[in-house]
Amino acid sequence: MLIVSPLAWLLDELGAGDMSWCAEDLDVMAKGNIAHDVFEHVFPPGEELPTSEALLEAVPDACDRALTRHAGFLRSASWEMERRGLERDILQSALRWREHLLALGAKIIGNEIWLRGEAHGIRLHGKADAILELVDGSLLVVDRKKSGTAGRRRRMEAGWDLQTGLYRDMIARPIRAEGDGMDPLINRKVAVGYHLMNDGGLLTSGLAPAEGSPARDMGDAVNQGAVAQLKERLADLGAGRVTLNTAADEGFFRKEAGFTPYRLVDGSPLVRAFIREVAEE
Repeated sequence: MLIVSPLAWLLDELGAGDMSWCAEDLDVMAKGNIAHDVFEHVFPPGEELPTSEALLEAVPDACDRALTRHAGFLRSASWEMERRGLERDILQSALRWREHLLALGAKIIGNEIWLRGEAHGIRLHGKADAILELVDGSLLVVDRKKSGTAGRRRRMEAGWDLQTGLYRDMIARPIRAEGDGMDPLINRKVAVGYHLMNDGGLLTSGLAPAEGSPARDMGDAVNQGAVAQLKERLADLGAGRVTLNTAADEGFFRKEAGFTPYRLVDGSPLVRAFIREVAEE
């Protein structure tokens, strides 16, 4: 958020976000929460990879339990079509994820693991959706997105991805606490990746997938632009400045950085109210 809009970040830190009410809906966040919950339970760490047949049985039960935790309204008869459609999507995604794990020869050593560490002079914490151990002993830290591959690929190609790179930084410079579960992660080579659940894509950085693997490595420059922007924003904050967005920012993020800046498009009215006009050159 900080690299897109320092003002939106500040409002969020102050707890001054949008509090408007809306009816419950099966939006992207709800779908993502349910899918993440299912994957956490049908791919448990430290166990044998489930067979396709086992997933066919396990996913519907895991979906049912996830609805209780995240979207109980989907149990009503009026949501039956959407509920069944989401369950089919999650099952297909789980089967494709299983194929990735087989192709990589990977073992799951952790799901939903909290990481804490230091990067770019600040303390960070975040939850990694999955951490895999590869056949050579290296790690692959995976973030799951309930979206398709094309948008994330554009962002990585443009050098404006950031999230998973920060996970790698936190593992490299951890802030330890008793019982933090990070012992198996220390002093390992770490690659990062995104599992795009809508079409089953796996985009990585720092990992050259084996021949025949459906994963695609995007190289080592996937976060260059984002890190440069982050450092600039942090320097401004350190000097007591909160940079306001300009009218040109939305177009830049869409066209040059390869992603939709939702905090500008759908964020707080205060952020939009303080967008600065800039003179065209």
